[in-house]
Amino acid sequence: MKFTFISRMVLILFGAVVSGCAGYDRAFLATKTNVGLDIDSKPPTAEITIARKEMAILPTFPGAFDNAQSEHNSTTTSGSVQSEKKETSGKESTLPVLASFGLEGGFFNPKITGHFAGGDAAVYLAGEDGEVDSTLCLASEKKIDMRSPLLKFWHWITFTPETDALEQARAEVRPFYFATDTAFGVKVAWSGTTGPYPDALKLGYNRKEFASPPIFINKGCGSETKAITTITEGKAENAANGSAVEKWSVKLPSFYASTHNESDFGYFFNSRVKHLQFFATGQAAAVFAKKASVRRVAFENMAPEAANIEAINLNQNLVSETNKIFEANTSKQSVILNEAIRLELVPKETSTSSFKNALNSNVKTGNYLISTKLNELRIFAHNPN
Repeated sequence: MKFTFISRMVLILFGAVVSGCAGYDRAFLATKTNVGLDIDSKPPTAEITIARKEMAILPTFPGAFDNAQSEHNSTTTSGSVQSEKKETSGKESTLPVLASFGLEGGFFNPKITGHFAGGDAAVYLAGEDGEVDSTLCLASEKKIDMRSPLLKFWHWITFTPETDALEQARAEVRPFYFATDTAFGVKVAWSGTTGPYPDALKLGYNRKEFASPPIFINKGCGSETKAITTITEGKAENAANGSAVEKWSVKLPSFYASTHNESDFGYFFNSRVKHLQFFATGQAAAVFAKKASVRRVAFENMAPEAANIEAINLNQNLVSETNKIFEANTSKQSVILNEAIRLELVPKETSTSSFKNALNSNVKTGNYLISTKLNELRIFAHNPN
């Protein structure tokens, strides 16, 4: 009886710890992909299929506003101009995450792509040009409390002042959990709990991705120190009237993992495999995701039809501009033609009289690789050697 009671108490305490740790001070994002055979005992799984599971748990923040775009000028009754911050009251905002999976080809010659990102890296991959900042700015009359229930209870029983507790929680160093597990081929795993028999058998492509980054909250939004003006029923009330509220910045650290797998087992003696993986956190993830070529490849993987439309439109504009430069610069037409041949945009037998028609053949190609070459030719045409 005593043992049973102790066991139950241990379970209760364990449940309290688990639920207490599930506060709002970190995000949770996980995916699982299977292409082929997957037999596992934890959790019980038996499937021969193409399966994809995705899950994200993120806090939402009512009253968030864009620190860069929400500022505007308004004229007061006295005629002076003042800067205002307009809250998006009633709207909820969350931190950015992104996950995608793509499969092309047949069972024996698949092309598999995947992207898994958060923070600034996710915003860059979504196609944002220029510098980005995924920080959320919150306007609240109360201090933002991101402590877990367990930590709140601990501070309560230790009589820790709320101000000190919040400062301590924001200043502590927290781990960033980020992991991927990829298997391509045959994988047999033993845990020892099933005796001589394996508890997992996988055949084909199997990948798991997991991230649990901490959410950082700091007082103030960037370098701005001006008070926020709240808008209430169309009436501006500034800090002088005592209506100013505190600003808080919420940030998710950047992380990015990608995979690219191409294989062809149509002829077993001439099999071909190409497998690439990428994994980065922090500034390395954001800088890498910012590259235009990386964003274009990711866009083609995540939305191939949309990428094809955009690439065709881009190629039309590049070809049109290059042809205009070619017509206007008659003395350098042969030089521009040779550059186009070098870039393999026109056949070698192309003449200056047939250059425009030959270059127009690239318009129908919705490929960003062609776009890169056309842009290189356009830049060269502006200032040929």
